[in-house]
Amino acid sequence: MILEKLSLNISKFRQNVLLGIFLFLIVATSFFSGEWNNWLVSIFLILVFPLIFYSLLLLKDSKQEVANEKIYKSPQLYLLLFIIIGLISSLFFSFVKYESLHYFSLLASYAVIFWVASKTFRNFFRVKTVTFVMVATAVTASLINIWMFMSDSSDRAGGLFFNANALGSYLLFGIVISLVLVFSEQNRKLKIFYGFASFLIAISFFLSLSYSGWLSLIIPLIIMLVVLRRQIFNKKSLVKILIIFILLLTAAFLFRYISLGDASQALKIYETITPQNVEFSFSQRLNFMQSAFDIFRDNILIGTGLATYQDIYPQYAQNILEQPKYVHNYYLQTAAELGLFGILSLLGFVIALLIKIYRIIRNNFNDQIQKPYFLSLGLGVLALVIHALFDFGWQFPAVFLLFWITGGLLVAQDSGHESEKQSVKNKRHLLDISFKALLIIISLGLLARGITLFMSQSDFDRGLAKQETGQTLAAAELYERAISYDPSPYKIRTYSQSVINLARETKKTDSFDFTNTEKILLNSIKYNKLDYYLYNQLGTLYYIQGKVDEAQEQYKTAIIYDPIFHPNFYYDLAWLNFEAGDYGQSMNIITQILNEYGSTSVTTNPNLATQLAFLHLLLGKNYSVTGDNKAAREQYLLALELRPNFELAIEEIEKLY
Repeated sequence: MILEKLSLNISKFRQNVLLGIFLFLIVATSFFSGEWNNWLVSIFLILVFPLIFYSLLLLKDSKQEVANEKIYKSPQLYLLLFIIIGLISSLFFSFVKYESLHYFSLLASYAVIFWVASKTFRNFFRVKTVTFVMVATAVTASLINIWMFMSDSSDRAGGLFFNANALGSYLLFGIVISLVLVFSEQNRKLKIFYGFASFLIAISFFLSLSYSGWLSLIIPLIIMLVVLRRQIFNKKSLVKILIIFILLLTAAFLFRYISLGDASQALKIYETITPQNVEFSFSQRLNFMQSAFDIFRDNILIGTGLATYQDIYPQYAQNILEQPKYVHNYYLQTAAELGLFGILSLLGFVIALLIKIYRIIRNNFNDQIQKPYFLSLGLGVLALVIHALFDFGWQFPAVFLLFWITGGLLVAQDSGHESEKQSVKNKRHLLDISFKALLIIISLGLLARGITLFMSQSDFDRGLAKQETGQTLAAAELYERAISYDPSPYKIRTYSQSVINLARETKKTDSFDFTNTEKILLNSIKYNKLDYYLYNQLGTLYYIQGKVDEAQEQYKTAIIYDPIFHPNFYYDLAWLNFEAGDYGQSMNIITQILNEYGSTSVTTNPNLATQLAFLHLLLGKNYSVTGDNKAAREQYLLALELRPNFELAIEEIEKLY
């Protein structure tokens, strides 16, 4: 008896540990801009191991009721295939292996979370707990968003998130769940809470002006209205809905008025939601999708590797207005990066998951306690699946975690019809055995990756701190140690630049030993063939050593892989020719990229404007040394137009008089 009680307490403790980790991830990711940073990633990867460890202990010797379904109907099968294809593509076919393997580690972590939730959270109380925390976190994010919106005079509200679209993706899930529970929750106190939550989330969702989020809400709302028609379409409920709608519009106007300080401007929300703005946003996304399809067509079987779209996009760009990191369509991005095999396995997983969710809702349709939660969570998952067609919400952990956790929670509730149940002890499905073995291997790998990433980021951040205080040598040493743990191309470029700065500070560029730095850069290029930044950095390293031919070759390679979005690549190559006295070639290089941008008014991006200003400055110098002072002056003025008070341009103009 004592042993049984102790065993039960241990089991509850393990379940609470798992629940605590899930709740921590739900809350933490929503307060880090909704996006990854290396600190959060390292903690996330480290937490995967205890998730697997405790879940396997819970499953050991446990008696489970499982649905006797055909294996091809299992979401886990397609998820396993998706993970395997992602690994193969990242290891053997990726053009930027670091980014691919880094993103693969995140995908593998998502798969672990889904599996753990689907196997261990069969208790309905835990479903209610997770749902409550999800909505409460969305309410908190909404309050912060509204407060920030009122204080910064912007047209769109983004709050703590990376941008307004990311916030819209996140709130989409919360608004669907809270609305369903307002009309179907039996507990009065919880009904009031979800009503309050719906009101706040709806205001914040509206202020985000996320067109794709609004569009993705339509189908889940229609399904909700059909399923809950008796609770919604009665006189009492309709009056409440009308009152809430009026309050929502009033509150939205009030918050816009406080933010903009002008009642007439607050009412002119239609100036933001104009056909022109919608058309521009839609056409840009179509361009990104067309580029993704072109990449898929050229790499149809296995793709270019996970997280490579941004690196390959410049070669497929439809225009120069923006270099996207994401396609705004997760399925097309998967097709481009993982090819036909990858997209088929992803679609198989999504379809199998939605079918299973439908089955769970159907089997519990008459259960007035469980049905509201299964329906709300199921419609939330459906909303995110639809939203992935129009936006990049699944690229943010705050959003994507909701999908994986919720999907796993719902799958855990499926044990089929009574006639289909099998009572088994340690039932050894081939799929389960394969998946568990893979999970153990993956969890150990992710644990190691999380620890090394944590150590690397610690050294890297200390290096940045040293660099800010002018301790370049100490910074370079810390950077070198950081890349020994995590050979991130970005960290390698930072290390290389610190070595170059150190050589310049000591004024020993001719005798400085760059051998190790060059070796590190070349090795990184070997595994990240399309990382144009690395080629440009290597070119600079050669230039500082006086190796002009080698520098020119690397600068040209950087331009081949990104022929449009980094004018500074052209500047470096043009400067090389300018110093060599080849003014004609220098001018041709500059003219080539300036013609791509057309006019100086093409960009409002300060960084891009600065790059173009330097190009006009260098072109002016070329004209000046060749005796065409009038043309030189025109270029200097164009540089000033792009970058007002540009001292170098002002100095060159003064030299002309």
